[in-house]
Amino acid sequence: MSAELHSSTDDAEFESAAPDLSTILKDDLSTSELVTQFHQKKDTVFLEDGTAKVIPNKTRLISTLHLFVKMLFKDKELPYSLKINKHGVRSYEERRMASMIKMLPLFARLMDSDMASAPDISLMINEYRDHPIAHYRWLGGSDGSREFAEMANTFALHLQMRAKETKLTYRMNQWLRNADKNVKKLRTYVKWLVGKTARMVWIRLDLHLRKGEPLDLDSLIDFERKLLDRKEREYVDFMAGVDPDEIDFGVDRVSFFEIAKARREYLDFVRHHKELKKGYVGCVWSIEFASIEGYHVHMAFCYDGSVVNGFDHVGLAERLGVAWVKHTEGKGYFFNCNRKKYERPACGIVEYWDSAKLSNLWHALLYLAKKSQLAKVKASPHSKTFSTGQMSTRRSGRRRAKKDGLAEVDLDSS
Repeated sequence: MSAELHSSTDDAEFESAAPDLSTILKDDLSTSELVTQFHQKKDTVFLEDGTAKVIPNKTRLISTLHLFVKMLFKDKELPYSLKINKHGVRSYEERRMASMIKMLPLFARLMDSDMASAPDISLMINEYRDHPIAHYRWLGGSDGSREFAEMANTFALHLQMRAKETKLTYRMNQWLRNADKNVKKLRTYVKWLVGKTARMVWIRLDLHLRKGEPLDLDSLIDFERKLLDRKEREYVDFMAGVDPDEIDFGVDRVSFFEIAKARREYLDFVRHHKELKKGYVGCVWSIEFASIEGYHVHMAFCYDGSVVNGFDHVGLAERLGVAWVKHTEGKGYFFNCNRKKYERPACGIVEYWDSAKLSNLWHALLYLAKKSQLAKVKASPHSKTFSTGQMSTRRSGRRRAKKDGLAEVDLDSS
């Protein structure tokens, strides 16, 4: 990517500060990609030596669960098709959902007492618990029998009836509205940032709080075992028809309210710091949950490249991270994403005309806006887990000699 500053003395070449973003910023993050990112981040823990470890997760199974509920409630499919020959003999033929409905016992084990699941998944798992199909195998039944096929179809029809009775479509629209509002807000904000700042410098930090002593590898292995035991106990309680109790597995996790307060105070600190406020344009942030450590913040800062040295973006990120540690009186630690090499780089210098890097940036920020469609924090029904900075009318930077790259980034499809 060119590192030159582009300017023009010809007013006729000056492009509008409000670029057409109709070909870059589209809502195209697939469910499977969203699930993979969400659960990799949810199941990541940082050890005392600074390395990141991903504890075992079930992202493929979770993606299959999301596909299953879509086929069930949106496409109105059944797992088996009924065949009757000329002699009146009934037989069942597997359809594409058949392999998934055999996974119901595995799906039920995906319930997570730490997070609130989407209404379609909650309905399916709760109805499964109370349906005979949940106990079919325990009673000696085979999922390859005609009896199971009939029961599976009956269960699917029952779920579709319950979806209508409980107004699932309306509830799903309400659930997704938050993510849709986030994407709309982010789209408006990114348009404003590109219109305001010709050369943006993007900083990505993961901000954490530590409670207790940092984990070493041996401690992590022990906590993984305890976490699996906890999940199994929750599953047993759930299938018995009782709400799972809070099970302490030896880690004092960071609460939502602790990280929300720390984030709010830290941002205020950055905006008023003598050095860190220079060139500051805005930010995008999101609060996420991790199974072992609790809540943490994903932060994306945007600086004006005509004020700060964009080629030292790693150093700027480090200074912002150190400020987090100092502001939290040593309880905080951070991961500097600007140090990492990505297949689709979105950190560092992003020029207003560079459609490729703008697309990468949008893709990275889009995850922060959309992840709430998978699961939500239980701390409060109105807990804010995503937002952007404020927009002002004052524009910075030089006049532009090149066409805005956002004209090639689709922001407007949904």
